[in-house]
Amino acid sequence: MSALDLSRSVALLTGASSGIGWATALELSRHGCRLALAARRGDKLKELAGLAGALSGRPPLVLSWDISQTARAPELVETVASQLGP
Repeated sequence: MSALDLSRSVALLTGASSGIGWATALELSRHGCRLALAARRGDKLKELAGLAGALSGRPPLVLSWDISQTARAPELVETVASQLGP
């Protein structure tokens, strides 16, 4: 484990299938954070989940989700909280 211990933390990353979301997921995984990865591109999320899970030892929650549907955002948060904790 790294000097920064996030093993008791949960992060919900939207747009995780590329760019900053992808990089953030990997960095948080290196510090043990439990992750929920959300994006429209499920195939890329599965790839990222494998990498992130190998780094942290914890498989991320993978959610194929279109965040542009803002009215459904509370549902996304509730799903993550119910499966990974607050």
